Amino acid sequence: MTKKQKTSVKESAFFIKNAFLKPKQVGYLFPSTQALIKTIAQQAQLNKAKYIVELGPGTGGTTRGILAQMQDDTQLVAVEINKDFIDFLAKSITDKRLKLVHDAAQNLKQVIKNQGREATDAGIAAIPA
Repeated sequence: MTKKQKTSVKESAFFIKNAFLKPKQVGYLFPSTQALIKTIAQQAQLNKAKYIVELGPGTGGTTRGILAQMQDDTQLVAVEINKDFIDFLAKSITDKRLKLVHDAAQNLKQVIKNQGREATDAGIAAIPA
C-alpha cells in the first residue's frame, strides 16, 4: 500500500515561488521531505483513520504520503487557502479519496460540517502560525 513518492524539481520550484510571493499563505520555505512525510503518516496512525483532514497541503508532497498510508475506504479532505496550490493539486493528484477544499483553517468546523461529518479521525497541519 505504501509507495515511495518523489517531489519533482518543477513542483519544488512552484512551492518555493509561492512561499516567497505569498508568505502568509505558505507555512514553510521548502516542501516536506520524504522522511518527514513517512514519520507523520506513521505517528498519526493514518492506516486506522476513515476521515482525515489536512490543512495546508501545498503542492501535495505530504498529501501523497497520506494517501499512500490510507485505507481504500478512507477520505482525505485537503483544505488550502492558496488557490494556486488548489489548482496544482487538482491537476496533479487524481485519487478519488481526495477532496480539495479552497478555504481557510479558521473555517475548519464548517468545512467538516459541509462534508457531512461531525469530527475527524486524524488531522495534519502545515500552515503558517
